[in-house]
Amino acid sequence: TIALDLRQVSQSALVNCTASIVSTIFNSSKFVCDDNSYPAVATALSSMLQFGKDMPATVFNSIYSAVTTLTLTCQSRLTSGEKPIQIYTKSLRLTSSVSDKNLFL
Repeated sequence: TIALDLRQVSQSALVNCTASIVSTIFNSSKFVCDDNSYPAVATALSSMLQFGKDMPATVFNSIYSAVTTLTLTCQSRLTSGEKPIQIYTKSLRLTSSVSDKNLFL
């Protein structure tokens, strides 16, 4: 599992691990949206967020951007009525779906 317990690594290792995962998301986000990859990547990002206030602001901002990119990219692959993407971890609660705009009119 990717980045299961990052409390065991140094801050520079956290920065390097985050940079690697964030780079993968930005450069290959369409490949991390499948049923096997998305939960693993989201869990890794969640583990990184557990550093909380001990995390450098630049690392937090990178993780935030990666979560946003990952969610929007995966959501763009959904169709109306398709099962939503859901991730529930210690640090992340994500649900992303597409619905028919006419349902709410």
